[in-house]
Amino acid sequence: MRATVTEADVQRAILDLLRTSGFTAWSTSRVRRRCVCGRFAGGGDGVDRGLPDVVFAHPAFPGLLGGIEVKGPRTRVSAAQRQAAEIGHYPICRSVEDAATWVASWWCRQAAGNECTVVGRTVPGPIAALAGGGK
Repeated sequence: MRATVTEADVQRAILDLLRTSGFTAWSTSRVRRRCVCGRFAGGGDGVDRGLPDVVFAHPAFPGLLGGIEVKGPRTRVSAAQRQAAEIGHYPICRSVEDAATWVASWWCRQAAGNECTVVGRTVPGPIAALAGGGK
């Protein structure tokens, strides 16, 4: 059994959390495949640099998308990713707890003001639980 948590493990956990909380969530991660020669095949996967690893939406906010750049505990953050995070395009999350805290905050911002409800709905339970109540 693997002792280390990988970036793929973190991303799977974040996608599971979002989906079980009523979000639609997509993975946009580049999938590197090895060719028969043993090297990685290059290009052609259709994902542009700078697009976050996870993109999500919730029916409470029609037409609005959020994004999360996922990194493993020791994965390097590129300069472009750091810049996108610094100007607020998306967060860089290294754990499912980081993502839950950020998504709860995202929810509250969309719900107008500091109230964490929208049309009588509060931050989805699994996310609120991991984020410490979603406030």
